[in-house]
Amino acid sequence: MTPPGCAPEGSAQEARGPSTPILFILEFGEALHRVGTPAHRLETALERVSELFGLEGQFFTTPTSIIASFGPVGAQQTSLIRLQPGTVDLGRLARVDEIVNGVIARTLSLEVGIAAIRGVMAAPRTASPLVLLLASTVAAATGARFFGGGYREMAVGSAVGALVALLERLMSRVGEAGSGVYVSMASALVAFSAALAAHLIPGVSGPVLVLAGVLPLLPGLTLTTAMTELSTRHLLAGTARLTGAGVTFVQLAFGVAIGASLGQRWPATVGPVSAELPAWLDVVILGVSSMSYALLLGALRRDTWLVVVMGYLAFYTAGAASRAFGPELGAFVGAFTVGAVANGVSAVLGRPATVLVVPGILLLVPGSVGFRGVFSLLQHDADAGVNMAFRAALTAVALVAGLLFAHTIVRPRKVL
Repeated sequence: MTPPGCAPEGSAQEARGPSTPILFILEFGEALHRVGTPAHRLETALERVSELFGLEGQFFTTPTSIIASFGPVGAQQTSLIRLQPGTVDLGRLARVDEIVNGVIARTLSLEVGIAAIRGVMAAPRTASPLVLLLASTVAAATGARFFGGGYREMAVGSAVGALVALLERLMSRVGEAGSGVYVSMASALVAFSAALAAHLIPGVSGPVLVLAGVLPLLPGLTLTTAMTELSTRHLLAGTARLTGAGVTFVQLAFGVAIGASLGQRWPATVGPVSAELPAWLDVVILGVSSMSYALLLGALRRDTWLVVVMGYLAFYTAGAASRAFGPELGAFVGAFTVGAVANGVSAVLGRPATVLVVPGILLLVPGSVGFRGVFSLLQHDADAGVNMAFRAALTAVALVAGLLFAHTIVRPRKVL
Protein backbone atom coordinates (compact mmCIF):
# COMPACT_ATOMS: atom_id res chain seq x y z
CA MET A 1 0.00 0.00 0.00
CA THR A 2 1.38 3.40 -0.97
CA PRO A 3 1.87 5.75 2.00
CA PRO A 4 -0.22 8.95 1.89
CA GLY A 5 1.48 11.80 0.03
CA CYS A 6 3.82 9.48 -1.86
CA ALA A 7 3.67 8.88 -5.58
CA PRO A 8 2.57 5.42 -6.69
CA GLU A 9 5.32 3.02 -7.57
CA GLY A 10 6.30 3.28 -11.26
CA SER A 11 5.26 6.92 -11.64
CA ALA A 12 8.78 8.36 -11.34
CA GLN A 13 9.33 8.06 -15.10
CA GLU A 14 5.99 9.77 -15.76
CA ALA A 15 7.02 12.63 -13.46
CA ARG A 16 10.25 13.07 -15.38
CA GLY A 17 8.38 13.06 -18.70
CA PRO A 18 9.18 11.01 -21.81
CA SER A 19 12.48 9.21 -22.13
CA THR A 20 15.11 10.51 -24.52
CA PRO A 21 14.36 7.97 -27.33
CA ILE A 22 10.65 8.78 -27.12
CA LEU A 23 11.37 12.51 -27.12
CA PHE A 24 13.54 12.06 -30.21
CA ILE A 25 10.78 10.13 -31.99
CA LEU A 26 8.23 12.81 -31.14
CA GLU A 27 10.52 15.57 -32.42
CA PHE A 28 11.12 13.53 -35.57
CA GLY A 29 7.39 13.02 -36.12
CA GLU A 30 6.56 16.69 -35.57
CA ALA A 31 9.27 17.70 -38.05
CA LEU A 32 7.98 15.29 -40.70
CA HIS A 33 4.44 16.54 -40.18
CA ARG A 34 5.48 20.17 -40.57
CA VAL A 35 7.19 19.49 -43.92
CA GLY A 36 4.03 17.99 -45.37
CA THR A 37 4.62 14.24 -45.02
CA PRO A 38 1.38 12.29 -45.67
CA ALA A 39 -0.07 10.02 -43.01
CA HIS A 40 0.98 6.68 -44.52
CA ARG A 41 4.63 7.72 -44.83
CA LEU A 42 4.70 9.50 -41.48
CA GLU A 43 3.29 6.60 -39.49
CA THR A 44 5.53 4.07 -41.26
CA ALA A 45 8.62 6.19 -40.58
CA LEU A 46 7.76 6.54 -36.88
CA GLU A 47 7.13 2.80 -36.55
CA ARG A 48 10.48 1.93 -38.17
CA VAL A 49 12.45 4.32 -35.98
CA SER A 50 10.67 3.02 -32.87
CA GLU A 51 11.60 -0.55 -33.80
CA LEU A 52 15.24 0.47 -34.25
CA PHE A 53 15.20 1.83 -30.69
CA GLY A 54 13.55 -1.33 -29.38
CA LEU A 55 10.32 0.50 -28.52
CA GLU A 56 6.77 -0.72 -29.00
CA GLY A 57 5.01 2.25 -30.57
CA GLN A 58 1.62 2.89 -32.11
CA PHE A 59 0.92 6.06 -34.07
CA PHE A 60 -2.11 7.84 -35.45
CA THR A 61 -1.74 10.99 -37.53
CA THR A 62 -4.08 13.44 -39.21
CA PRO A 63 -3.33 16.68 -41.08
CA THR A 64 -3.61 18.54 -37.76
CA SER A 65 -2.33 16.14 -35.08
CA ILE A 66 -0.08 13.25 -34.04
CA ILE A 67 -1.07 10.72 -31.36
CA ALA A 68 1.80 8.47 -30.25
CA SER A 69 1.60 5.66 -27.68
CA PHE A 70 4.59 3.72 -26.38
CA GLY A 71 4.60 0.48 -24.42
CA PRO A 72 2.33 -2.57 -24.16
CA VAL A 73 -1.43 -2.12 -24.39
CA GLY A 74 -2.84 -1.23 -20.98
CA ALA A 75 0.37 0.42 -19.80
CA GLN A 76 1.02 2.87 -22.61
CA GLN A 77 2.57 6.30 -22.38
CA THR A 78 0.59 8.48 -24.81
CA SER A 79 1.41 11.89 -26.25
CA LEU A 80 -0.77 14.21 -28.31
CA ILE A 81 0.81 16.85 -30.54
CA ARG A 82 -1.56 19.43 -32.04
CA LEU A 83 -0.25 20.94 -35.28
CA GLN A 84 -1.21 23.10 -38.22
CA PRO A 85 -1.36 21.38 -41.62
CA GLY A 86 2.18 21.04 -42.96
CA THR A 87 3.60 22.58 -46.10
CA VAL A 88 6.10 20.84 -48.36
CA ASP A 89 9.71 21.78 -47.60
CA LEU A 90 12.11 19.39 -49.31
CA GLY A 91 15.23 21.01 -47.87
CA ARG A 92 14.19 20.57 -44.25
CA LEU A 93 13.05 17.03 -45.02
CA ALA A 94 16.51 16.18 -46.39
CA ARG A 95 18.24 17.72 -43.35
CA VAL A 96 16.01 15.83 -40.91
CA ASP A 97 16.70 12.62 -42.83
CA GLU A 98 20.46 13.17 -42.42
CA ILE A 99 20.05 13.71 -38.68
CA VAL A 100 17.95 10.56 -38.23
CA ASN A 101 20.46 8.54 -40.24
CA GLY A 102 23.23 9.84 -37.97
CA VAL A 103 21.33 8.89 -34.81
CA ILE A 104 20.51 5.42 -36.17
CA ALA A 105 24.17 4.91 -37.13
CA ARG A 106 25.17 6.15 -33.63
CA THR A 107 27.37 8.89 -35.02
CA LEU A 108 25.05 11.35 -33.26
CA SER A 109 23.66 11.02 -29.75
CA LEU A 110 19.93 11.28 -29.12
CA GLU A 111 20.37 14.61 -27.34
CA VAL A 112 22.37 16.06 -30.22
CA GLY A 113 19.80 14.68 -32.68
CA ILE A 114 16.92 16.35 -30.84
CA ALA A 115 18.75 19.69 -30.76
CA ALA A 116 19.68 19.36 -34.44
CA ILE A 117 16.09 18.67 -35.53
CA ARG A 118 14.86 21.66 -33.55
CA GLY A 119 17.55 23.81 -35.13
CA VAL A 120 16.58 22.74 -38.65
CA MET A 121 12.90 23.47 -38.08
CA ALA A 122 13.60 26.83 -36.43
CA ALA A 123 16.02 28.05 -39.09
CA PRO A 124 14.69 30.37 -41.81
CA ARG A 125 14.41 29.13 -45.36
CA THR A 126 17.63 29.19 -47.32
CA ALA A 127 16.15 31.16 -50.23
CA SER A 128 15.64 34.87 -49.63
CA PRO A 129 12.19 36.48 -50.09
CA LEU A 130 13.44 38.16 -53.28
CA VAL A 131 14.53 34.81 -54.74
CA LEU A 132 11.18 33.25 -53.83
CA LEU A 133 9.39 36.17 -55.48
CA LEU A 134 11.43 35.63 -58.63
CA ALA A 135 10.68 31.89 -58.54
CA SER A 136 6.94 32.57 -58.25
CA THR A 137 7.17 34.95 -61.19
CA VAL A 138 8.96 32.38 -63.33
CA ALA A 139 6.53 29.61 -62.29
CA ALA A 140 3.56 31.72 -63.42
CA ALA A 141 5.24 32.57 -66.72
CA THR A 142 6.04 28.95 -67.51
CA GLY A 143 2.56 27.94 -66.35
CA ALA A 144 1.10 30.27 -68.96
CA ARG A 145 3.06 28.38 -71.60
CA PHE A 146 1.91 24.98 -70.30
CA PHE A 147 -1.71 26.14 -70.63
CA GLY A 148 -1.21 27.11 -74.27
CA GLY A 149 -0.09 30.73 -74.02
CA GLY A 150 2.53 32.50 -76.10
CA TYR A 151 5.08 35.24 -75.48
CA ARG A 152 2.51 37.81 -74.37
CA GLU A 153 0.73 35.46 -71.98
CA MET A 154 4.08 34.45 -70.47
CA ALA A 155 5.11 38.09 -69.97
CA VAL A 156 1.80 39.16 -68.43
CA GLY A 157 1.53 35.89 -66.48
CA SER A 158 4.85 36.62 -64.79
CA ALA A 159 3.49 39.97 -63.59
CA VAL A 160 0.34 38.30 -62.27
CA GLY A 161 2.44 35.68 -60.50
CA ALA A 162 4.48 38.42 -58.85
CA LEU A 163 1.29 40.08 -57.58
CA VAL A 164 0.11 36.79 -56.05
CA ALA A 165 3.49 36.25 -54.36
CA LEU A 166 3.45 39.78 -52.93
CA LEU A 167 -0.09 39.29 -51.64
CA GLU A 168 0.94 36.02 -49.98
CA ARG A 169 3.81 37.73 -48.19
CA LEU A 170 1.52 40.54 -47.07
CA MET A 171 -1.18 38.18 -45.78
CA SER A 172 1.37 36.04 -43.93
CA ARG A 173 2.07 39.04 -41.71
CA VAL A 174 -1.61 39.26 -40.77
CA GLY A 175 -1.52 35.80 -39.19
CA GLU A 176 -4.15 33.09 -39.11
CA ALA A 177 -6.96 35.51 -39.94
CA GLY A 178 -5.27 36.34 -43.25
CA SER A 179 -4.69 32.72 -44.22
CA GLY A 180 -8.42 32.05 -44.23
CA VAL A 181 -9.17 34.61 -46.95
CA TYR A 182 -5.88 34.54 -48.86
CA VAL A 183 -6.95 32.00 -51.50
CA SER A 184 -10.15 33.87 -52.39
CA MET A 185 -8.40 37.25 -52.41
CA ALA A 186 -5.52 35.98 -54.55
CA SER A 187 -7.79 34.30 -57.11
CA ALA A 188 -9.97 37.43 -57.32
CA LEU A 189 -6.85 39.53 -57.91
CA VAL A 190 -5.72 37.10 -60.62
CA ALA A 191 -9.08 37.18 -62.45
CA PHE A 192 -9.33 40.96 -62.25
CA SER A 193 -5.73 41.42 -63.47
CA ALA A 194 -6.33 38.96 -66.33
CA ALA A 195 -9.44 40.82 -67.45
CA LEU A 196 -7.62 44.17 -67.33
CA ALA A 197 -4.64 42.77 -69.25
CA ALA A 198 -6.91 41.25 -71.92
CA HIS A 199 -8.52 44.67 -72.36
CA LEU A 200 -5.28 46.65 -72.58
CA ILE A 201 -3.22 44.19 -74.66
CA PRO A 202 -4.92 42.98 -77.84
CA GLY A 203 -4.95 39.24 -78.35
CA VAL A 204 -3.96 38.24 -74.80
CA SER A 205 -5.90 35.21 -73.54
CA GLY A 206 -7.62 35.99 -70.24
CA PRO A 207 -8.41 32.33 -69.36
CA VAL A 208 -4.74 31.36 -69.83
CA LEU A 209 -3.68 34.18 -67.52
CA VAL A 210 -6.19 33.06 -64.89
CA LEU A 211 -4.93 29.48 -64.93
CA ALA A 212 -1.30 30.63 -64.82
CA GLY A 213 -2.00 33.00 -61.93
CA VAL A 214 -3.86 30.49 -59.75
CA LEU A 215 -1.37 27.70 -60.52
CA PRO A 216 0.51 28.05 -57.18
CA LEU A 217 -2.82 27.96 -55.32
CA LEU A 218 -4.21 24.81 -56.92
CA PRO A 219 -4.48 21.92 -54.41
CA GLY A 220 -3.67 19.22 -56.96
CA LEU A 221 -0.88 17.78 -54.82
CA THR A 222 -3.18 17.82 -51.78
CA LEU A 223 -5.86 15.99 -53.77
CA THR A 224 -3.37 13.33 -54.88
CA THR A 225 -2.02 12.93 -51.34
CA ALA A 226 -5.58 12.53 -50.02
CA MET A 227 -6.28 9.80 -52.57
CA THR A 228 -3.05 8.05 -51.55
CA GLU A 229 -4.02 8.14 -47.87
CA LEU A 230 -7.47 6.76 -48.66
CA SER A 231 -5.95 4.02 -50.82
CA THR A 232 -3.62 3.00 -47.98
CA ARG A 233 -6.59 2.87 -45.52
CA HIS A 234 -5.69 6.03 -43.64
CA LEU A 235 -9.31 7.04 -43.92
CA LEU A 236 -9.54 9.90 -41.42
CA ALA A 237 -6.40 11.65 -42.69
CA GLY A 238 -7.41 11.11 -46.32
CA THR A 239 -10.97 12.36 -45.79
CA ALA A 240 -9.76 15.46 -43.94
CA ARG A 241 -7.21 16.26 -46.63
CA LEU A 242 -9.73 15.61 -49.43
CA THR A 243 -12.21 17.95 -47.76
CA GLY A 244 -9.51 20.61 -47.47
CA ALA A 245 -8.72 20.30 -51.18
CA GLY A 246 -12.39 20.61 -52.05
CA VAL A 247 -12.77 23.75 -49.93
CA THR A 248 -9.71 25.27 -51.62
CA PHE A 249 -11.19 24.57 -55.06
CA VAL A 250 -14.42 26.31 -54.04
CA GLN A 251 -12.51 29.29 -52.62
CA LEU A 252 -10.54 29.58 -55.86
CA ALA A 253 -13.64 29.42 -58.04
CA PHE A 254 -15.46 31.94 -55.80
CA GLY A 255 -12.57 34.38 -55.96
CA VAL A 256 -12.22 34.05 -59.73
CA ALA A 257 -15.96 34.66 -60.13
CA ILE A 258 -15.68 37.87 -58.08
CA GLY A 259 -12.62 39.08 -59.99
CA ALA A 260 -14.21 38.29 -63.35
CA SER A 261 -17.37 40.18 -62.36
CA LEU A 262 -15.34 43.25 -61.43
CA GLY A 263 -13.47 43.03 -64.74
CA GLN A 264 -16.57 42.79 -66.94
CA ARG A 265 -16.54 46.54 -67.52
CA TRP A 266 -13.33 46.08 -69.53
CA PRO A 267 -14.12 43.68 -72.40
CA ALA A 268 -11.24 41.80 -74.01
CA THR A 269 -9.65 43.51 -77.01
CA VAL A 270 -9.46 41.35 -80.11
CA GLY A 271 -6.04 41.06 -81.69
CA PRO A 272 -3.68 38.60 -83.37
CA VAL A 273 -2.85 35.50 -81.37
CA SER A 274 0.69 34.93 -80.20
CA ALA A 275 3.07 33.34 -82.66
CA GLU A 276 3.78 29.64 -82.33
CA LEU A 277 6.81 29.03 -80.14
CA PRO A 278 9.61 26.74 -81.35
CA ALA A 279 9.73 23.23 -79.91
CA TRP A 280 13.21 23.68 -78.45
CA LEU A 281 11.98 26.59 -76.34
CA ASP A 282 9.46 24.36 -74.59
CA VAL A 283 12.33 22.09 -73.53
CA VAL A 284 14.11 25.07 -71.98
CA ILE A 285 10.91 26.32 -70.35
CA LEU A 286 10.33 22.95 -68.70
CA GLY A 287 13.82 23.01 -67.17
CA VAL A 288 13.39 26.59 -65.94
CA SER A 289 9.99 25.67 -64.50
CA SER A 290 11.48 22.73 -62.59
CA MET A 291 14.22 24.96 -61.17
CA SER A 292 11.63 27.48 -59.98
CA TYR A 293 9.67 24.71 -58.26
CA ALA A 294 12.88 23.50 -56.63
CA LEU A 295 13.22 26.94 -55.03
CA LEU A 296 9.55 27.18 -54.05
CA LEU A 297 9.64 23.70 -52.49
CA GLY A 298 12.79 24.54 -50.53
CA ALA A 299 14.99 21.87 -52.16
CA LEU A 300 18.66 21.96 -51.24
CA ARG A 301 21.06 23.27 -53.86
CA ARG A 302 22.68 19.85 -54.20
CA ASP A 303 19.27 18.34 -55.11
CA THR A 304 18.26 20.92 -57.72
CA TRP A 305 19.60 18.89 -60.64
CA LEU A 306 17.65 15.86 -59.42
CA VAL A 307 14.45 17.94 -59.29
CA VAL A 308 15.03 19.10 -62.87
CA VAL A 309 15.72 15.57 -64.11
CA MET A 310 12.57 14.24 -62.43
CA GLY A 311 10.57 17.06 -63.99
CA TYR A 312 11.71 16.10 -67.50
CA LEU A 313 11.17 12.41 -66.77
CA ALA A 314 7.62 12.90 -65.46
CA PHE A 315 6.55 15.30 -68.20
CA TYR A 316 7.81 13.34 -71.20
CA THR A 317 6.92 9.83 -70.02
CA ALA A 318 3.40 10.93 -69.09
CA GLY A 319 3.08 12.88 -72.35
CA ALA A 320 4.16 9.94 -74.50
CA ALA A 321 1.84 7.54 -72.68
CA SER A 322 -1.06 10.02 -72.90
CA ARG A 323 -0.70 10.32 -76.65
CA ALA A 324 -0.64 6.54 -77.00
CA PHE A 325 -3.21 5.41 -74.40
CA GLY A 326 -5.09 8.45 -73.10
CA PRO A 327 -4.54 10.97 -70.27
CA GLU A 328 -5.47 8.74 -67.34
CA LEU A 329 -3.12 5.92 -68.34
CA GLY A 330 -0.52 8.57 -69.14
CA ALA A 331 -0.76 9.83 -65.56
CA PHE A 332 -0.36 6.27 -64.30
CA VAL A 333 2.76 5.65 -66.42
CA GLY A 334 4.27 8.99 -65.41
CA ALA A 335 3.67 8.38 -61.70
CA PHE A 336 4.99 4.81 -61.91
CA THR A 337 8.16 5.99 -63.63
CA VAL A 338 8.71 8.78 -61.11
CA GLY A 339 8.13 6.48 -58.12
CA ALA A 340 10.34 3.66 -59.41
CA VAL A 341 13.21 5.94 -60.40
CA ALA A 342 12.95 7.90 -57.12
CA ASN A 343 13.19 4.73 -55.03
CA GLY A 344 16.14 3.49 -57.08
CA VAL A 345 18.02 6.78 -56.89
CA SER A 346 17.24 7.03 -53.17
CA ALA A 347 18.85 3.64 -52.58
CA VAL A 348 21.97 4.62 -54.55
CA LEU A 349 22.48 8.23 -53.39
CA GLY A 350 20.95 7.95 -49.92
CA ARG A 351 18.50 10.82 -50.48
CA PRO A 352 14.87 10.69 -49.33
CA ALA A 353 12.65 9.40 -52.15
CA THR A 354 10.09 12.12 -51.35
CA VAL A 355 12.57 14.79 -52.48
CA LEU A 356 12.42 13.23 -55.95
CA VAL A 357 8.78 12.14 -56.06
CA VAL A 358 7.08 15.43 -55.15
CA PRO A 359 8.60 17.62 -57.93
CA GLY A 360 7.81 14.99 -60.56
CA ILE A 361 4.24 14.41 -59.40
CA LEU A 362 3.67 18.17 -59.16
CA LEU A 363 3.78 18.39 -62.98
CA LEU A 364 1.12 15.67 -63.30
CA VAL A 365 -1.43 16.56 -60.61
CA PRO A 366 -4.97 17.39 -61.82
CA GLY A 367 -5.30 20.76 -60.10
CA SER A 368 -6.28 22.79 -63.17
CA VAL A 369 -8.88 20.21 -64.22
CA GLY A 370 -10.44 20.21 -60.76
CA PHE A 371 -10.51 24.01 -60.70
CA ARG A 372 -12.26 24.14 -64.08
CA GLY A 373 -14.82 21.65 -62.83
CA VAL A 374 -15.73 23.62 -59.71
CA PHE A 375 -15.79 26.90 -61.66
CA SER A 376 -18.13 25.34 -64.23
CA LEU A 377 -20.46 24.27 -61.42
CA LEU A 378 -20.51 27.83 -60.06
CA GLN A 379 -21.37 29.00 -63.59
CA HIS A 380 -24.37 26.60 -63.52
CA ASP A 381 -22.83 24.38 -66.19
CA ALA A 382 -23.47 21.10 -64.39
CA ASP A 383 -22.52 18.80 -67.27
CA ALA A 384 -19.09 20.35 -67.79
CA GLY A 385 -18.52 20.68 -64.03
CA VAL A 386 -19.28 17.06 -63.22
CA ASN A 387 -17.24 15.87 -66.21
CA MET A 388 -14.19 17.92 -65.17
CA ALA A 389 -14.49 16.91 -61.51
CA PHE A 390 -14.68 13.24 -62.51
CA ARG A 391 -11.61 13.63 -64.73
CA ALA A 392 -9.69 15.24 -61.88
CA ALA A 393 -10.61 12.42 -59.49
CA LEU A 394 -9.76 9.76 -62.08
CA THR A 395 -6.39 11.37 -62.80
CA ALA A 396 -5.60 11.54 -59.08
CA VAL A 397 -6.48 7.84 -58.70
CA ALA A 398 -4.25 7.00 -61.68
CA LEU A 399 -1.34 8.88 -60.09
CA VAL A 400 -1.85 7.08 -56.79
CA ALA A 401 -2.02 3.70 -58.50
CA GLY A 402 1.21 4.44 -60.36
CA LEU A 403 3.04 5.39 -57.16
CA LEU A 404 1.76 2.38 -55.23
CA PHE A 405 2.74 0.02 -58.05
CA ALA A 406 6.20 1.62 -58.12
CA HIS A 407 6.64 1.20 -54.35
CA THR A 408 5.60 -2.45 -54.66
CA ILE A 409 8.01 -3.29 -57.47
CA VAL A 410 10.95 -1.09 -56.43
CA ARG A 411 10.81 -1.22 -52.65
CA PRO A 412 12.09 1.88 -50.81
CA ARG A 413 15.10 1.10 -48.63
CA LYS A 414 15.13 4.25 -46.49
CA VAL A 415 12.89 5.38 -43.66
CA LEU A 416 11.82 8.34 -45.78
